[in-house]
Amino acid sequence: MQFSTLIYFTGITLLMYCSPQESKASGFDSISRVKSGKPVSVMLTSYSTTLLANGKDHTRLRIAITDSLVREITSATDSIRIYITGDGKVTDNNGGQLSVRTDTAGKSYSVTQLVHGTCHLVFVAGTTPDKVKV
Repeated sequence: MQFSTLIYFTGITLLMYCSPQESKASGFDSISRVKSGKPVSVMLTSYSTTLLANGKDHTRLRIAITDSLVREITSATDSIRIYITGDGKVTDNNGGQLSVRTDTAGKSYSVTQLVHGTCHLVFVAGTTPDKVKV
């Protein structure tokens, strides 16, 4: 009697291990990202909102283009203008300077390009304590 029980449980175990794995889309990807769509907004995420005004403190920034349902559009390759009001600067992830241009109103801005719908940058605080807008 014990031998047949052992074979039965082994058979169930083998069936479970031999069944093909079902691939499921990640919950985040299926809800929050789409391959293409009509862009309606730019989403800027700062990983820290309070920095020391020491010229060295920094935070990562993430920029994404979203559709009307706030889903990231992964095929977006747009160029983005980054305006900064206050003391600080934006660099690429490796600390490299972004190209700086001037618009028709005389305001300076940096330009970056989206890759697979997102852009990752670093904001470095200046030395003057104050509010900064990006």
